[in-house]
Amino acid sequence: MNSLRLDQIARRGSWYGGGSAVAFGCALAAALLEKLTSDSRRRAAIRRLRSRCLQLAARDADAFARVVRAQASRPSSAFRRALKDATRVPLEICETAQAVLKAASLARRTLSTAYQVDVECVEALARAAQQGARALALTNARWLSDPAYSRQVRRQLARLT
Repeated sequence: MNSLRLDQIARRGSWYGGGSAVAFGCALAAALLEKLTSDSRRRAAIRRLRSRCLQLAARDADAFARVVRAQASRPSSAFRRALKDATRVPLEICETAQAVLKAASLARRTLSTAYQVDVECVEALARAAQQGARALALTNARWLSDPAYSRQVRRQLARLT
């Protein structure tokens, strides 16, 4: 995570918002876990999760920008498509956070007691990312006023959390 992206989140008018912030949080969790992991294959898998989180942060900003632009224009079908796309990103963040939590659980079994507190930090960051992404996905789904789509999102979240 670089300071430019943090500045983008802090800047008023930026498209980087809650979804980007929770994706960055998940990337932090993955980075710490990568540092703690000695197995090269697991480290590579965790590095891919970290990279995915950073991609999701950018995708979330792009998706949010499309929602705002579509909201201002007509027809409403463009807004609905943009909002559905924007809902998929936090679902992917939830999925990635779940993978980080699973990797942390594996790491916990092999690490000495001295590093268990770091694994707790990984888990706390990943859970926070998951909770934030869950809230965003649910809010976006409710905003659509499409009960069938909302049920689908809730089912996906139930599988992931």
